[in-house]
Amino acid sequence: MEYILQTKGVSKRYKSKWVLRSVNMNIQRGDIYGFVGENGSGKTTLMKGLLGLIEPSYGKIEFNNGLKQRYIGYLPQQMQIKNFPASCFEVVLSGCLGALKTPFFTKKEKSFALENMKKLGIEFMAKKKFSNLSGGEKTRLALCKLLLTEPDLLILDEPTNHLD
Repeated sequence: MEYILQTKGVSKRYKSKWVLRSVNMNIQRGDIYGFVGENGSGKTTLMKGLLGLIEPSYGKIEFNNGLKQRYIGYLPQQMQIKNFPASCFEVVLSGCLGALKTPFFTKKEKSFALENMKKLGIEFMAKKKFSNLSGGEKTRLALCKLLLTEPDLLILDEPTNHLD
């Protein structure tokens, strides 16, 4: 089997406390994993390790078959954005920024953003101000923006937070 991501004995310690011990995973394209555990059990630490935001104390994380960390989409459990003066459509559209060849959005990017908003059932929010949204609405909008980047791997940290 060919894996896009493997962990081999990944362990992480903060001072004298172990939060991960010898995690071994083999993730194939199309796999779905759910990390379940108590608060402080290392779920977010593992995700941040996969993203390259923290280094394991021991073990290895390997990317295979063309997967690169920059092609991993990440939805954090909390977004610390307040008073952001943009419409929801503008926030979603910003998911196309990495693929732009010019500093301007074309009709193609705009229709792609609106199409994704429709897929998630949030097109009605397009003209709303991002800063006026509830926590659940912000999570849905952030997921929509993330999907516009067309990542090879999605990592969602507590994606049902604040959702009704």
